[in-house]
Amino acid sequence: MEQKPSKTTPWNQPLPVFPAIMIIIFVALGFSTWVRNEIIKTNDALIAAPISALSNMTQGTVTLSSPNGGEIWAPGSTRAITWEFTGNPANIKIDLFKGSKISRTIIRSTPADTGIYYWNVPSGQAIGDEYKIVISSAGNPTITDSSDLSFAINHNTGAESAVDYIIDTPGTVIKDTTITVSGSVIIAADDVTLQNVSIICTGDAPNQDGIRAIGVDNLKIRLASIRGCGRHGIYLKNSSGHDIAEGIIAHVGKEAVMFDNINNSWLIGWELHAGVALTHGSHDNRIISTIVRGNGQGKNTSPYPYYISADSYSNQIARSRTRDNNQKAKTVLSENPDNLWYQNVCNEVEGYAGCFFRDPKELDANYGDPNMFSPRIWSICTEATTGTRFSCDFKSYAKANEDPRVKAGDVLIIDSKTGPANVAPSITITKPLWLIGNLMGQKGEYACEVNIGDGSTATGISVASTGVRLENIQIDPTVSMRPDTQLVNVSIKNNKNKWNLVGTEKAIVPRLTPPGC
Repeated sequence: MEQKPSKTTPWNQPLPVFPAIMIIIFVALGFSTWVRNEIIKTNDALIAAPISALSNMTQGTVTLSSPNGGEIWAPGSTRAITWEFTGNPANIKIDLFKGSKISRTIIRSTPADTGIYYWNVPSGQAIGDEYKIVISSAGNPTITDSSDLSFAINHNTGAESAVDYIIDTPGTVIKDTTITVSGSVIIAADDVTLQNVSIICTGDAPNQDGIRAIGVDNLKIRLASIRGCGRHGIYLKNSSGHDIAEGIIAHVGKEAVMFDNINNSWLIGWELHAGVALTHGSHDNRIISTIVRGNGQGKNTSPYPYYISADSYSNQIARSRTRDNNQKAKTVLSENPDNLWYQNVCNEVEGYAGCFFRDPKELDANYGDPNMFSPRIWSICTEATTGTRFSCDFKSYAKANEDPRVKAGDVLIIDSKTGPANVAPSITITKPLWLIGNLMGQKGEYACEVNIGDGSTATGISVASTGVRLENIQIDPTVSMRPDTQLVNVSIKNNKNKWNLVGTEKAIVPRLTPPGC
């Protein structure tokens, strides 16, 4: 049988030897190049990823605030090293230099967002006057700053040295005392209470605060007088849960009260001779029954009586006011619409704020919906507190108590125009409420207690609920209440017709209004 030639195709036809070898070489070279490129890309990704992550973690700036030159720190003392920061510099390393040489590393890593570190100066630290502090990001040493000028470590601190008064034990209670300080009263622990305390600042240092609390929670102030400080009266930063109730701040260099990244805190019943500022994401705070007067005059140089920054939100300003029509800085400014301005009185507003204006032709009032905020703040006017120009929610406690809109946890501000008015012969509180007396609510002064009871009944106030707070109230006759009732500056008439102050005393802190309240 004749064999026919087989048909071949380009795929099954044998290749000449030389072209086949060349194809194999080219394929091998191409594969190796691809492999090499993939390895390079993989390595680049492996290298770039952690660098990028590190960069994201350690971007920002740090600026050393104290010590910044001229201070004298004694060996064995505890001193506050403070700084400001932007972005996210992560953790901070702190070094002590003497001249151009490092003396010691104070700490290798501490959180940057606290803005403060308390250094126990070693008792054996060499005496000298060429010291500087250098701070830097622990993850990126190019983010750094140092003292502008040298400071000294010396046993003889001298009269001009600023010495801080440091409270660093959790749960400390300091009451009925005067603190004279050339530095600041530093709160360095949670749950500290200052009650009936007068703080007198001396030395006029530009970074001096009457009270400074950074990174600690639940500070309570119950009646305080703060005067003469170079910067703020009260400076709170990076914390929450503060209850700052009643007092006076005067003759300070900047804002009387600064909330710097503060949340869920209260400022109630203060007479301030400089402004209040809420900045850097402060949220869910309440400023109630507070007056700013004389702002922008003399030493009180804060730019606004009330200021809320663009990144601060869900704050409530209620039944507060400015006083001096001739003050240089008189414009209330809010840069964020997500805040509530409720029944306040001021001279001028800018941005997202609302006030009853002093000019009777201008009747703009609130900004924001109070129903969107919790707890809700209500007002009770026992008389024509402010004439016909200003609104009030209720005319009596009885009306407020029976209104279903008033919920557990709400706050009732009780206003009186002329003095301690009798709100009612007696009242019974059956749900968790705060009752705060506010004399001359939209007219000016704050401090004289609003009176409940006229002596004709067995009890002026009966408290039958948990979670009740009574503040700035006179009660005649006595009260019937649960042991967990909060009393802040409450006067109670006893069986011998004598007034007993409970909750806070007024032996040291001066009354905020003239005699005759």
